[in-house]
Amino acid sequence: ARMCHVYNASELESALDNPDYWTRLEHQAAIAAMGGMCGNTSYDETTWEDMAEDAIRAAHALVEKMKEERK
Repeated sequence: ARMCHVYNASELESALDNPDYWTRLEHQAAIAAMGGMCGNTSYDETTWEDMAEDAIRAAHALVEKMKEERK
């Protein structure tokens, strides 16, 4: 069985102030975006490299927007 960890507000705030958190989040978002693109027929004629670049750009934009909204 998988255990859940409950975080208090100060733990979450310190995680959000850690640059490594945002880097990991950006990597996870890029992986998710790439997965979505692989299942999207509009990308059928696109190279893997182009899809990867699009996924990275989308992930970066998402994380930057999330950081901006924290302020």
